[in-house]
Amino acid sequence: MKVLSDVRFVDNDRAMTTAGISAGIDGALHLVAKIHDKAEAKRIAAFIKYDK
Repeated sequence: MKVLSDVRFVDNDRAMTTAGISAGIDGALHLVAKIHDKAEAKRIAAFIKYDK
């Protein structure tokens, strides 16, 4: 296993992990973009007022 620093989430297409609470939001938005599209992820981020 390789430990990565300075990343908020890691997705290897089999599993995903995040680095903390707000990084969990980043990971969730990443999944939305993967399942739907980036526009939907941006819409959700704007709705929850998350501007990372």
